[in-house]
Amino acid sequence: MNRNCLILRSHSIAYWLILSFFLVSGSVKSQNITGVIFDAKTFHPLSDCLVIIKGTTTSTVSGPNGEFSFPSSIQNKTAVLVFTTLGYNTIEYSLDKHKKDTFYIHPKEIQLREIEIAAEKKTLLNPGSEEKILDFDFLNEHLIILVPGKSFNILKLLNERGEFISGLKVNRDSDKLLHDCLGNLQLLSMDSAWQIFYDYEKLNTLNPYTRSNYENILGNCICSCNNNFYFQKMEYRNLRTSYYYFCEKEKGIRHDLASFGDTAKIRRFELDYDLHYFLDVRRKSNYSMYNEPVDSIKVKMQKYREELSLDWVYTNWLGQIETQLLKNDTSLYLINFTDSAIYSIKNDNPHFISKLRADTKGLIAKIYTDEDYNDNYLLRFMNNKLIVSLLDIENGKAISEEEIPAVPYLPDKIIIKEGKVFYIQKNLADQQAYKLIKYYLK
Repeated sequence: MNRNCLILRSHSIAYWLILSFFLVSGSVKSQNITGVIFDAKTFHPLSDCLVIIKGTTTSTVSGPNGEFSFPSSIQNKTAVLVFTTLGYNTIEYSLDKHKKDTFYIHPKEIQLREIEIAAEKKTLLNPGSEEKILDFDFLNEHLIILVPGKSFNILKLLNERGEFISGLKVNRDSDKLLHDCLGNLQLLSMDSAWQIFYDYEKLNTLNPYTRSNYENILGNCICSCNNNFYFQKMEYRNLRTSYYYFCEKEKGIRHDLASFGDTAKIRRFELDYDLHYFLDVRRKSNYSMYNEPVDSIKVKMQKYREELSLDWVYTNWLGQIETQLLKNDTSLYLINFTDSAIYSIKNDNPHFISKLRADTKGLIAKIYTDEDYNDNYLLRFMNNKLIVSLLDIENGKAISEEEIPAVPYLPDKIIIKEGKVFYIQKNLADQQAYKLIKYYLK
C-alpha cells in the first residue's frame, strides 16, 4: 500500500490524489442508477458500502445516509449491482427485476451448521494439492492465493471452503499480496505493483505501476480513519518509531502524533559508538575518514551512527522497537510492545490507558484484528503450538486462550476472520508452504 502522487517531494498528502490514483471505482454523481442501501434487520441506512456494477470496474460507495449513485454515462438498466461491506453478506440485485431504489443487505451470522462442522476444528482447504503457496490473503469475502508457475505465477480466487472461483495468470516475479491503507489488495514484485479486483465475474488486475511509486506514496501508510491518513516511520536503526497523520481537509499539512524509542538500547548503542569511537576511526584511517573538526563530528554523530556497517550479531541484538497503530472500527490505539503500554487516540492525541498484561513468552509483537467481529487477538508461538488469546484492548488483559496444535513452524502470515484463523503450514521435510489451514476458534 503505497503512494505516488502523494508525497513525491515532501510529506504532503491529498486524499483525492490517492483515490484518483488507486481506486478501481467509478464516480459518484449520477442521475440514472441511484438508490439507498439499508441493513435488512435494523432498516438503518448503511454508509461506506461498496456498490459494484457486476462484470465491470465501475463502482461507488454509499454515503452517510446509505445513498449511492453512478455517473450519468452509466445507463444500463439491466445491470446487476453487487453490494458488499464489512460484516454483511454480499448480495446481488438485477435492475431489470428489482424496480425499486431501495436495497437491503443482511448482516453475517454464525451458522449452526458451521459450528457443527467446526467440531473438526482444523481444516485443510487444499487437500491433495502439491502446489507451493507463495502468499495468500482475502479479497472481500473470498480467499486469494498466489502460486508459482513456469512462465508466470497464478492467482486463484477461492471461497472459504477452498473451492475454485476464478484464476488469473500474473507476472512470474510477483511474490507478495498486501492490503494498502485504502483497503485495496496489491500484488507486488521487486519492481512493480498491481491492484487486484474481482468484478464478480472474473479476477483481474489494473495496469501495473512501479514499486518505487508504490513505496513513495503508500509504503508507510497504516490506515485511514475519521478523514485522516496515518503513517509510520522507522528511524535511527529502527530503534525509534514515529507516527504522524494528514487530514483530508488540510492538503499537505503534516501532524505529528507520537514517537517511541527503545531508550535502553539507544543508550547502549550510543555508548558503544560515542565520540571516542569516531575519533579513533579517524586516527586509524590516517584521517581519510571523519576528517573534520571535532565539533562537526559531534553535530553529525547521529547520522554517522545510522550509516555504520555493523556485524550481524550486533544488529540482531539491537533489533527494533516493536509498536503498532491499531484501528478498531472508528477507534485508534497505539501499542508499544517494548514498554507493554497501550494508548487510546482521542482528539488526535495519544492517552495512556493500560499496560499490556498478556504473557510475553513467545509473544508475536502484533495484535491481530478480526474486523468482521471487531475482536482483537494476541498470538504466541511455543512448543510447536500457536496460542491465540482474545484481548480486551481497553485493559490489556487476555479474556480467553486457545491452542492450535501441530504447528511446526511459525507461519509467515496469519489472518483472523469471522472467528477463524487462516495460515499457510510449512512441511517439515522441505520447509515449503503447501497447506492452507483454517482453524475454528471457540
